[in-house]
Amino acid sequence: MPDLDSLLSEVLSHQFAEGQYTNYATDKLNEAQGFVAAQTDFREFFTASNTTLPAGTEDLTLPTDFSRLYSLVCLGGTGQGNQELRQITPSDFDSLDTDSTGRPYLYDVSGSTLSVYPTPDASYDIQLRYWRVPATLTNGTDVPEIPGPYHHLLTSYALVKCFERENDYEAAMYHQNRFDTELMKCRGEVQYDTADRTQPKTIPGAWNAPEPVLTVWRP
Repeated sequence: MPDLDSLLSEVLSHQFAEGQYTNYATDKLNEAQGFVAAQTDFREFFTASNTTLPAGTEDLTLPTDFSRLYSLVCLGGTGQGNQELRQITPSDFDSLDTDSTGRPYLYDVSGSTLSVYPTPDASYDIQLRYWRVPATLTNGTDVPEIPGPYHHLLTSYALVKCFERENDYEAAMYHQNRFDTELMKCRGEVQYDTADRTQPKTIPGAWNAPEPVLTVWRP
């Protein structure tokens, strides 16, 4: 399995001076892994996190490795089924009645904070399912978390940036076209590959949340 040293060696083999490009190419290989992970549904980056929202607490700080959200589920209590919360726009969320309390059924994400509505009237267990960011490649023996068959995407991306730095836009465009084509192929191959067998199932009819009443809030 190619590690950071072998990927870096491949990039530098395109006549890039080791002293000038080792750190730069390493940064771009890491940048590439983050970009590719954000554009695809690799199961390697799919994870779930359970937490408890105490009564009166509507804000949750997202995990430090959070990349993008898959779903948010309020786990069932006694006599209640699991309920997937529905995301609404920030403007709609800001228009909701801030005095309302109950079991959350709506949410909004702003920066690193996830807010639920209504404000919990009791403690609720919730499960956040999301794609995380990949671990940074630091040591030469570090292996990218992206599956091996797609490691060439990292070198193609890094080569685009290195050639652009050299003002060799013809070579950069060649590798950019290669990267774009292979990324599209990759996305098609893995878009339904997410293993989500741990997903709590919503029991139809177990809990019917009311539709929100949108009001203009004034302090």
